[in-house]
Amino acid sequence: MNRILVSMVVVSYSLANMANLRAATQLFVSPNGNDQWSGKLAAPNADKSDGPLATLAAARDAVRVLKKNNGAEPIRVILRGGTYRVEKPIVFRPEDSGTADAPIKYAAYTDEKPVLSGGRPIGGWRKSDGPLWTATIPRVRQGQWYFRQMFVNGRRAVPARTPNDGVFKPSGPLRPLGDRTKDGSFHQHYGRDNIVRNNILAFSCGRGQVVRTRNESHRSFTFEHNIVYYATEPLLGGNWVNPNGFTMDHNLYWHTTGKPPKFPGNLTLSAWQAKGHDLHSIVADPKFVAPDRYDFRLQEDSPAPGIGFQPIDISTTGLTGPDAWKNLPRQIKRPPFVMPWEE
Repeated sequence: MNRILVSMVVVSYSLANMANLRAATQLFVSPNGNDQWSGKLAAPNADKSDGPLATLAAARDAVRVLKKNNGAEPIRVILRGGTYRVEKPIVFRPEDSGTADAPIKYAAYTDEKPVLSGGRPIGGWRKSDGPLWTATIPRVRQGQWYFRQMFVNGRRAVPARTPNDGVFKPSGPLRPLGDRTKDGSFHQHYGRDNIVRNNILAFSCGRGQVVRTRNESHRSFTFEHNIVYYATEPLLGGNWVNPNGFTMDHNLYWHTTGKPPKFPGNLTLSAWQAKGHDLHSIVADPKFVAPDRYDFRLQEDSPAPGIGFQPIDISTTGLTGPDAWKNLPRQIKRPPFVMPWEE
């Protein structure tokens, strides 16, 4: 008799689970769907008036509506195969969770493979010389976004470089471009109470020497005891509308031609100071040893110490911390590298 009772309990539990599975509300998502549809169909109907949703974000929002209207119930979001282009993060919050009795599950359609991709397709390819192909990306050219990886037919592609292997062998002397930043030697998009102190910022060749993008209500940064040495304008680029959003003082500014600097609003230094900025800053040649050869050591009669600038001892720069930490890079094993003159 005991055996019969146990069997009945097991059967009853299994039937209850099957009932829960059948009772789960299903929402479908498909690359050929439409976020204006109900999501109740796995494929578009014949007259294209209803079918699956198109995005995971729309499915998440639909689940929220179901929970609000129907209370706790099992829900399954089923993704059809294909690639879903994701342009911004899909955020799930605590309210998007289910419970043990009313789980919310996201799953792939049977035997299909959905792919959520943050990549952006690049089109307009044109055949160039030899095996080369080129494409123009307007938003990259305009500085609105930049990509660091590229895949071609599912394989990671190597960015253009010269040479593809080994080292570059110039036919004559090269001018280093390490300091030639294109978007400000210092550029803050957003942040709070950052400190930029005791730096040499030289030869940025883009939007400005110092760039502030976002107009924030709090103080974005303090910029002090710096030398800004430049050959292209503007000196300060970006957004400088909020006068309380930044603090600048005790800096040295110098255009390589000796021309007076212009501050936001085409202001002179005295007019800029009248607004409360750079009250103790100066316009003067910092007297570097040889800036044209990127030797930024100060000559003995440099005015830079007068603004509180302290010469940078590069012998103290580099990785700091416990010896075990500093020695980690030495443990990296790389294949032997042959210098050009050793070949």
